[in-house]
Amino acid sequence: GQAARLRGGSGASQMSVVDSAVHVWKADPAYPFAEGVSPPAKDATPEELLAMMDKNGVDKTVIVQPICYKWDNSFVLDTIKKWPDRFAAVARVDPEDLNGVQRIEELT
Repeated sequence: GQAARLRGGSGASQMSVVDSAVHVWKADPAYPFAEGVSPPAKDATPEELLAMMDKNGVDKTVIVQPICYKWDNSFVLDTIKKWPDRFAAVARVDPEDLNGVQRIEELT
């Protein structure tokens, strides 16, 4: 498929296929959606994403914090901790938070 053509080689020189902007979420009381946000109609779980990645030859994905969690990055952080070899993340930090720099440091 397309992913195999993008790899362009084998062995140590093989190119990785990385999807650079995907959102994941799920309705779970451990990860409540932000107040005032309409919950998504259905879940988009990391497990579903992994299955799609494997099916399509994607090695890694960068998960972008979805708006449904607003500034709470817990779900995305737990996801990348569970599958560190498959996922990296982009977090959301409230630009009006006076402790924004501290929040960023807490995420790393």
